[in-house]
Amino acid sequence: MRRDFIDEVARTQNIVRVDIVEKDLLLHQVLFDLSENKFFHDNFVLH
Repeated sequence: MRRDFIDEVARTQNIVRVDIVEKDLLLHQVLFDLSENKFFHDNFVLH
């Protein structure tokens, strides 16, 4: 994960807790990766 991107998002959105931005981006990445998995997509992604 790119620290400069996380810092920029936190700065432009006036977010003090940068760790929350980092966790949010990590969770989005996990969900995106899972949605590309055929088993996960076929069984858990809403269509």
